[in-house]
Amino acid sequence: MCTESKLIHTELEISEADATGAIGKDGCGKEVNGPVPDDHSRLLENMPSQFNDVYHLMPDFAPTAIKLPALRNILCRHNIVYNGKETKADLVNLFNKYIKPKAAAILAAIEAVERPEEDIVDVR
Repeated sequence: MCTESKLIHTELEISEADATGAIGKDGCGKEVNGPVPDDHSRLLENMPSQFNDVYHLMPDFAPTAIKLPALRNILCRHNIVYNGKETKADLVNLFNKYIKPKAAAILAAIEAVERPEEDIVDVR
């Protein structure tokens, strides 16, 4: 399971009295100070490289077809917070809510990355 230090808090429960986001709770129940993170502004924060396995970003990927540990791994790689007590259906819902909408943009960003020729040094 993910460690809290590697996670970015994607779901916050913020009281109505504190609309500025001064105090809230993350998905692990830990209090968070500061503004609520805007997931849309960090669309590609944890973008995988071309060498990472990105099968889960393909349009025909079905999260219900993989085992629970693999689904948890995918959620952790995308910094999706969960408490570890969710069922597979809950984790599939998190996948469909947070990863699937960004999948096409992440794949497009990976394809757009070009290797700069001037930084490549032949050391033969």
